[in-house]
Amino acid sequence: MSSPGPSFEARDPQGSFAQAMAVAIGAGLASALLFGLSAQGALLSSILAAVAPMPIMAAALGFTHWAGLLAALVGALGLSVASTGLLAILYFAALAAPAWHLARLAATPRMGADGALAWRAPSELAAWAVGIAVAVALGWIAMVSRGTSGDFEAAIDAMAQKLAPTLDGLIAGADLPKGVTTVDLARAMLRAMPVAAAGSSVTMMLANLWLAGRVTRQSGLLERPWPDTPRDFAMPRPALGLVAGGMVLGFLDGLPGQFGWIVAAASFMGFALQGLAAIHFLTRDWPQRRTALFALYVTLTVIPWAAFFVGLFGLVESLFGLRARKSSASSH
Repeated sequence: MSSPGPSFEARDPQGSFAQAMAVAIGAGLASALLFGLSAQGALLSSILAAVAPMPIMAAALGFTHWAGLLAALVGALGLSVASTGLLAILYFAALAAPAWHLARLAATPRMGADGALAWRAPSELAAWAVGIAVAVALGWIAMVSRGTSGDFEAAIDAMAQKLAPTLDGLIAGADLPKGVTTVDLARAMLRAMPVAAAGSSVTMMLANLWLAGRVTRQSGLLERPWPDTPRDFAMPRPALGLVAGGMVLGFLDGLPGQFGWIVAAASFMGFALQGLAAIHFLTRDWPQRRTALFALYVTLTVIPWAAFFVGLFGLVESLFGLRARKSSASSH
């Protein structure tokens, strides 16, 4: 195994600096294009935008993390030229830089206590994805609060007042619960946005990292051994405390409560992905496995809130080690 280094050649199998540069530039432009499509508002555009981190991650996994960083910078530069500087900053801070960092962690081995190089385990990468998602959500809160001297509640109230007339037009004729106004509804929606963003960010980052790993592995560019995801993917056990603690904190008023729900949502989504991995593993010997998995994913697509039950299953799997029990039973 070659040791990690600060140059493209250190991990480029063909020793081609020019190839790595070309891949990084192409990946950055592709990522920026996919991200820019989200502004179109169409369903297909949103789906394409969801895979925007993948080119950056593939460049980092296949041509060192320096190539991934260059791809992230090229994407931001391309958006600043084609669109606005604000959109480029949003892209780099909320998507490109987190994608590069997570891929860098996956692509770069560490020196262990015994002096041998070791790759980061899926559980550590999952924990980093949760941390990144929380940081991005808090960054959004800081951005919207800057016009009110850092007062998040005041910022939410001001934004709710502006959003309420739009909601009035959208729900005209609908009966709201007694005592609830469109301003209250707008306020609740705005508070839910960073929570939902944290949960979806965990899914997006880890799904794109898996996809980038598969692509680079198939192309022969992946240096690290890729894990058996259904068997090995798991959240760290202490993350169970993050879900519980975040939910308790969520009942507080103001920013502490908002922070609590963000942490709980991001951590819970990690366990939902663990639940999916466990389902894939536990059904490996089922005759109708493909049909069952297809039905599951159709259900999750049509009824997104069904992910809550998959998350509960992930929590159960973490507590009782269902995959380890099955592996132990199979070995006897």
